[in-house]
Amino acid sequence: IDSGSTCFYMIDYIESSNITVVTNGIVHIQKLMSKGINTYILGGYAKPEQNLIMGEDIINKISVMNFDKAFLGTMGIDERSGFTTMMLEDGEVKKAVIKSSDECFVLADTSKFNVRKFYTYGDFNQATIITDSKVEFGEGNVKIIY
Repeated sequence: IDSGSTCFYMIDYIESSNITVVTNGIVHIQKLMSKGINTYILGGYAKPEQNLIMGEDIINKISVMNFDKAFLGTMGIDERSGFTTMMLEDGEVKKAVIKSSDECFVLADTSKFNVRKFYTYGDFNQATIITDSKVEFGEGNVKIIY
């Protein structure tokens, strides 16, 4: 589960406790543990202003992990560029997670659509978007769950 705020709120909907969740979200850790969920924390430096932990070896760790499902946040979803973010490190972590996942979901409220940030980390064929309400976007090449 990615460090973003939308992913944080998704934790409320996890019903299973017989799972292990990997996260780099600072506030996510306590919430997951309070639900009795096995929680693996990706190591590095805490960056409280972005609510995440980032380290040099996170991508190496992720590359040897195997995820059934991944839930990522995003700063932008753009028809030309795909899934985008402002931070290169964040984008590289998201790319590694997508590569290590059987199934990937990008959680985004409708304000993230038609927004293009500086770094692209994924294409629409790599993830299904979960959003809060109907949005006019794409030409059928984007998988969206409302």
